Amino acid sequence: MKKYSDLISEAANRTLSRNRFVPRVGMLRNFLIYNCGMYDAINKLIEDNSTLKNYNTDYQKPLSYLFQTGKYPDIKDNGGVYYTDKLNNLSRVLDNKGDWDPVNKLNTNSFDQADLLYDLYNKIGVYGEVGAIQNDIQLKKWILDFSKENNLYDLIRKNLNFKDYTYWNRKNSLTGEIAENQVREMLVDKGCTILYQGGDGDFIDMIYGTDLIISKNGKIYTVQVKSKEDAAKKALDGSGYSNIDWFCSPSSVGSIKIFTPKHADGKEISKTPPVV
Repeated sequence: MKKYSDLISEAANRTLSRNRFVPRVGMLRNFLIYNCGMYDAINKLIEDNSTLKNYNTDYQKPLSYLFQTGKYPDIKDNGGVYYTDKLNNLSRVLDNKGDWDPVNKLNTNSFDQADLLYDLYNKIGVYGEVGAIQNDIQLKKWILDFSKENNLYDLIRKNLNFKDYTYWNRKNSLTGEIAENQVREMLVDKGCTILYQGGDGDFIDMIYGTDLIISKNGKIYTVQVKSKEDAAKKALDGSGYSNIDWFCSPSSVGSIKIFTPKHADGKEISKTPPVV
């Protein structure tokens, strides 16, 4: 017969560590976000900590370029001052510097939510139960039942600082930033002028789907960048991107692919070789 101490040790070894729990639960994606109530709970926390602000003055340059394309009837030119209702009275969580805080994306990031739940379950003393579940179906059921039986909003608010859970968001943003800079470099090499590049937390991207605004031969183009080719191709048919001209992604080393209605399978662009 095994000793009690041995049984306790075996149980501890079966309990998932953070490094195993977070990816496993994060992969539940929409089930965790929507079915398990994380989206609603996080949205309430975001609302509690948000500040109303008119962002029109912060985005005059990109608004002027978008206005010139003639594709955005919501943007008005009031004697050289550009305005859209879409940037007025936006409610967002701001950091200590008054800038957009990445926690605003926690409501749709299942991996950061899984990270939060790991700490929450430990804090309230139930992780020993859920962390020992090996079967994926049983794990989903436990998380779903817990969300139905408890007020996630109150539990998170009382036990954690939800602003601490942005690691996976930052990781994804870095990947996107690298892809965006690769595309930018290639477009410049091909004679394009970069008029605007917003970066992380940029409302021109979040509202209009535009990562880059460029000009070529006197014409303005809007560009959406994806880190993978299949995502760029899929975005070509996305209803939220109807005004985007080019969908771009890094391809092989030293090249990018540009997807347009005319080039639905992508047009590969390589860097101009240096003159010898």
